[in-house]
Amino acid sequence: VTVTEPTILPLAKDMASDPPKLPKVHLAAEPTEQDRQVAARVLRLFQVARDHRRPMLPRWRQNYRMLFNRYWGPGREAWLPSPQVTEILPIIRASVGFMTDQRITHNIAPAAIPGNEYADFFSNLADTLETTMLATWCANLEEREWTTSIWDGFIYGAGIQKTAWESDLAGGLGDAMARRVHPFHFYPDPRATTEHDGDFYIESREMSVEELDRRFPGAGDLFRSGGGTGANDLLDRPPSNVDWSGRGSATGNPGPISPATSPMYARARDGARDPSLPGVHVLECWVREYEFVSTTDTRTDTDAKKAKSNWRVIVVAEGRVLMNEPASNLWDHGQHPYSRFAPIDIGEFWGPSMVELLISPQQSINKILAALQQNVELTGNPIWKETAAGGLRRTPIINRPGQRVEVGNAMVDKSGWEQPPRMDSSMMQLLNFFLSRMEVISGIAAMQKGGGAPGGRNAQGVIDSVQESAFVGIRLAQRNLEYAMTTSGEKKADLIIENYTQPRLLAIAGPDREREMLALKARHFQIPTNEGAIPLKYQLYVDAGSRRHTARQVMEERAVQLFTLGAIDRDSLLKSVDWPNAAKVAEEQDAREAQLAAMGEAAGPGQRQRARA
Repeated sequence: VTVTEPTILPLAKDMASDPPKLPKVHLAAEPTEQDRQVAARVLRLFQVARDHRRPMLPRWRQNYRMLFNRYWGPGREAWLPSPQVTEILPIIRASVGFMTDQRITHNIAPAAIPGNEYADFFSNLADTLETTMLATWCANLEEREWTTSIWDGFIYGAGIQKTAWESDLAGGLGDAMARRVHPFHFYPDPRATTEHDGDFYIESREMSVEELDRRFPGAGDLFRSGGGTGANDLLDRPPSNVDWSGRGSATGNPGPISPATSPMYARARDGARDPSLPGVHVLECWVREYEFVSTTDTRTDTDAKKAKSNWRVIVVAEGRVLMNEPASNLWDHGQHPYSRFAPIDIGEFWGPSMVELLISPQQSINKILAALQQNVELTGNPIWKETAAGGLRRTPIINRPGQRVEVGNAMVDKSGWEQPPRMDSSMMQLLNFFLSRMEVISGIAAMQKGGGAPGGRNAQGVIDSVQESAFVGIRLAQRNLEYAMTTSGEKKADLIIENYTQPRLLAIAGPDREREMLALKARHFQIPTNEGAIPLKYQLYVDAGSRRHTARQVMEERAVQLFTLGAIDRDSLLKSVDWPNAAKVAEEQDAREAQLAAMGEAAGPGQRQRARA
């Protein structure tokens, strides 16, 4: 195979910088018959996906409530003990913390022929693209969006990220950004097992008129008087920390629900928004299409056809089609913008939820603690038995602390305290059993949740071995996170290559006090040739820490040992311990030692002596 490298031309000073592609908004006063058919098709797909996913909603709401240990409902008597000692939240918090504790890195390799004069040029472009990805990651607080999606993965079984171009970022120049999509708002194809094999994906949201007009200029004039097509019946509202019923995110009536006398459990309003602010139900549907492309069969040297799949985006607001365009008209990669993260991927789109697996032992722990607490209260304030000539009254007897019960003279000789039965020691054994099973299910022990170290005088190697074996499940989830970040990163890199059409300056203030500045030309990542500009071709891999040790102390100790043996240099050592400005500090130290060596002075003790000291 003969490969001809394109001739790279210098960038002209007055090279045109075209703005990013903008969607075409349909703003006809009356929708056409074709738009009505398209809107009806999108609504039908949405109803199919919603009906398939709707049985999961009660479990999802229960998962959300149990994450905060809202086990005892409002109907429980106030005098009954209602202990809520949560174990689920520390487990999920530790899991999310360990997964985000490692620094996320993007490794980009250019697709170029090695060993020729263009290899260095493409490698420098790839390095610049890596730096740009880091700059946007830090400047746009993208790590916060991914952290929220990781929480979604543990609560609902999958987290959804949407990677798109946002024109209001970077001071109006626009930038690529991955944002979290709430699982309650996302409706995949019922046959889909990943974000790659589905035929359609729908995002359902309620937008204000102002937001709708901002995203689709001019569309707000169509809905100034609000929606009014029963959007509340179509929306699956997510639960919130205010209203645990899942019907809305705010309380609309400050009065209590009968027979309660406290306004703590007020009636929930049907909608989350103020009725004076009109909302519009918007469906963003990405549909897979295909077309037949003529090719040549190399085996028979005859013409052949193969099916090529494409994606189309259709935005429908209250039955009105606002946009109906191929994805290639929005961005060159031509794919839908969604990525999926599942901590436990078993070949289903919504994987098993870690919170759901922990609910049963958490409920048992709450019941056992309630029984123990009630027994202690009865012991401190037992029931008083008193005689009565008429015998026991015909009133219900409640096993309640401080209760006074009248009994017949023939039943007892005298009045006295009714001592409750003593709790057996097996109650604590059962409680510890459920706690240990929760640790086994999650892979997070008490030591990883912030508890004490294991008993006894254990060697450091033993503790590290126990910690590593416990983190096998965490590293599995990290590998799945790397798959999702790679899919999202490729779309983000493509958007940067395509839409960085204007000169811009990047200032990077990284987590390790990096201070880097980078100047990009117009179309910096597009290679001008005698046949026109072509985008940079690359291969991307995201490292989220699945192949590294999860304990920072162990990583630092190993780095010191390798530095002592001379296996790594000073720069690698400082980066391993996350020392601020590691590269600059190592460079200054190397220059100082070189200066001392030139002056004939000793450069200080050797590496072994420094480590020993």
